[in-house]
Amino acid sequence: MKLLRNNYFLCFLSALFGILSFPVAFFSHELFHTVAVEFFAFFFLLPFFRVIKNQSPRRSFTYGIIMGMFLYTGTLFWITIAMNYFGGLTLLVSFSLMLLLCFYVALYVGVFAYSIRSLEKKLNVPCYYFAPFVWTILEYARTYVITGFPWCNIAYSQYLNLGFIQILDAVGIYGIVFVIILINSTLYMFIDISFIQKQKLNRFQKSYLVAAFIIVCSFYFYGYQKLSHPITGQKLDIAVVQGNIAQDIKWDEADARRIINIHKNLTYKALEKKRYDLIIWPETALPWTLASDETHMPDWMHIEKSFSTPLLAGALTRDKKSNYEKLNNSALLFSPEFMIIERYSKVHLVPFGEYVPLTAYLELGTLVAQSGAFSSGEGFNLISLGDKKFGTFICFESIFPDIGRAFKKNGADFLVELTNDAWFERTSALYQHLSMAVFRAVEMRLPLVRSTNTGISAFINRNGKIESAPEAFTAVALDGSIMLQKTETIYERYGDWFFWLQCFVFVTLIIYLIIKRKYAIQ
Repeated sequence: MKLLRNNYFLCFLSALFGILSFPVAFFSHELFHTVAVEFFAFFFLLPFFRVIKNQSPRRSFTYGIIMGMFLYTGTLFWITIAMNYFGGLTLLVSFSLMLLLCFYVALYVGVFAYSIRSLEKKLNVPCYYFAPFVWTILEYARTYVITGFPWCNIAYSQYLNLGFIQILDAVGIYGIVFVIILINSTLYMFIDISFIQKQKLNRFQKSYLVAAFIIVCSFYFYGYQKLSHPITGQKLDIAVVQGNIAQDIKWDEADARRIINIHKNLTYKALEKKRYDLIIWPETALPWTLASDETHMPDWMHIEKSFSTPLLAGALTRDKKSNYEKLNNSALLFSPEFMIIERYSKVHLVPFGEYVPLTAYLELGTLVAQSGAFSSGEGFNLISLGDKKFGTFICFESIFPDIGRAFKKNGADFLVELTNDAWFERTSALYQHLSMAVFRAVEMRLPLVRSTNTGISAFINRNGKIESAPEAFTAVALDGSIMLQKTETIYERYGDWFFWLQCFVFVTLIIYLIIKRKYAIQ
C-alpha cells in the first residue's frame, strides 16, 4: 500500500480516473453505449484532494500541474498525430507542442489547487468546500481566455448520462461542472472524516452532505421528467453523406474528381430509397476553392443529374472583402439545380490552424501545413430551408455553448455540424468532439445533424440521444430524420446565469468568512 501514500502516484490515479471518464480510444463505439465509464468523473478528484491536504499553496500548485499534465496528456495526445502526420512537423516537435498545450491547460489545475488551499489556510475552512466554485470559474475562463480551448471540460464526460444532463437547458454546462465537482468534494469530505479521521460528521457537514444529495437527485429528477415526454413535431428527412476521404489526398488536384464522385454516388444511392428534405455533405467536401461571390457549383464537378433536393456542402471560399486573398471556411446551400442560394462562413477560427493570433507582433507559422490564412465570417447567420432555418457549426465551433445560443436566438429550428475529423485518426478525439455536439442539442432543445468527412456522423435528438451513427472511417450515406419542435429554454434566454449566480454566492461566502474570522480573532 506504499503507492497509496505516494503523492505522485495519487496524482496519476486522479488523472487516470479523469481520463477514463471520457471516451477512450481502445473501446469500441458500441461499448460506450453500455459501459458507464462516465461515473469516474464523480470521484476523479478524490486522490488529488488527499495529495494537497496539509500542503502549502505553492506545493499544491505544483501537484496541480503534475496532475493536470497526466490528465490532459492522456486526453489530448491525438494532437501529436495531427501535427506530425498531417502537419508535416517532426514527431519530436509535434510531441513537444502537444506537451506545451497540455502544460497551459494544466496551469488551470495548478491555480485550482493553489486557490482552494490558500482559502483554507486564510479562512480555516476545508478546501473541498471551495472546490466546486473555483473549478467552475476556471472552466469558464478556459472557454474564453486566449480565444478559448474548452476541450475536455469535465462536464462533457457525461454526454451519455442523459438523465443527468437534461438540466443543461436551464443551468448550462457550468451547472453540470459545478455539480460534478460538488459530488467529488462531498464524497471526499465523507470518506476523510468518517474513515480516515474516524470521526462523526458535525451538524454543518451533515447538512452539506444532505444538500449535495438533494441537488444531485433534483438533477436526475428533472432529467427523467424531460426524457419521459415524447418528441413530436414536424418531421424532416435528411441524408448525411460521410465520404471517408483520407486527409493526405483531400486537397490533391489529381483526386478531386474521384472525391466528388464518392460523395455524388453515395447521394444517388441514398436517393434511390426515398426523397429527402435536405442532403448534407461534410466540411470542405468540395475539393476546390470557390470565389465568395460564386453563384453556381463549378462545371468541372460534372454532377450529371439533379439531386431533386437542396444540398448543404462545406467548401473553402475566397473572401471578396480581402480582394480574394483570404479564405473562408464556408457552408454552402445549393438548390436542386446546383445554384448557390445561401451560405454561412465560420466565425470562430482555430488558432494556429486557421489563423495566427497577434500576427502583427509575432512571426509564427501555422501548426498544420495544409492550413492557410483564413478570415472570420461576418456573424452567426442562419440558412433557410423553406420556412425553416438552421444554424451551422463548422468544426471547432461546436465546442462553444455561446455559438449554439446565438443560432437559437437568431431563430434556428435545428442545428447542423459540418466537420472533418480525419485529422484525429482512430483516436478518442472522434468521440470527444461528438460529445460536445450532444451538449449543444440539449442546451437549446434542438435536434442536431452531424456530418463528418470521417469521424462520427450522427443524428442527435433534442434530448441529446444519439439516434443513429455509422462507424468512423467508413464511406456511407446515413438516412435519418429529425422532429422540429422549437421551445425557448432558460439557458437560451438568460445564458450563463448559473455561473454568475455561483460567482456571487462564492464572493458572498468569502466576505462572510473573512468578517466572521475577523470578529472571532477580536
